[in-house]
Amino acid sequence: MSSNIKMKNINFVKAYKRNDKASIYSKASFKVAVSLLIFSLIFASTYAYIGYRNLQTKKELAVYNEYINNDKNKKLLEQALNDEIENNTLFSQKKNMLVAQEALESVHFFTKSDIKEFFACGGSSVTISNIIYNNELLTISFDAAAGSVNAISDYLDRLKKTDLFGNIEYFGYEKETELNYTFNLTCHLKAVNER
Repeated sequence: MSSNIKMKNINFVKAYKRNDKASIYSKASFKVAVSLLIFSLIFASTYAYIGYRNLQTKKELAVYNEYINNDKNKKLLEQALNDEIENNTLFSQKKNMLVAQEALESVHFFTKSDIKEFFACGGSSVTISNIIYNNELLTISFDAAAGSVNAISDYLDRLKKTDLFGNIEYFGYEKETELNYTFNLTCHLKAVNER
């Protein structure tokens, strides 16, 4: 029997080893292909997200530019800037006025009403003479005469109650006669804001 069929000797071990090597290469190729696919997907997703955000930002900028370039809004902005300048000017003027007011209140003035109040303290029981006003020391010095020691004490109490003076220097009295006691006073004026 002879047949034209040739038989091949198949070495199954060699074939298995060759197939195993091919399988290792195909597994490695598969891992590389999957890694490239994942990287490509991440890159494509990131690119798409950045493109989307860029498009959204362009739309928002277009809305803002339209708002900014609107003539009505330009006028409102100009008015707001003018108002801010005016407010800053008024605030500066107010601050200057408050500083001036504080300076004026700290100045010692002896006004017309203060003079009336000062003389009213003496009434009919105390006579005042030789009044000296010292602008530098802000004092009023004077000689006075009263009919009794109690009249002097009452006069000093009335002067203190006026709140015109920060300090009243009393140097004692001299008895001239039974009904005439003389004394000297120096009164230190308070600032207007201290009254």
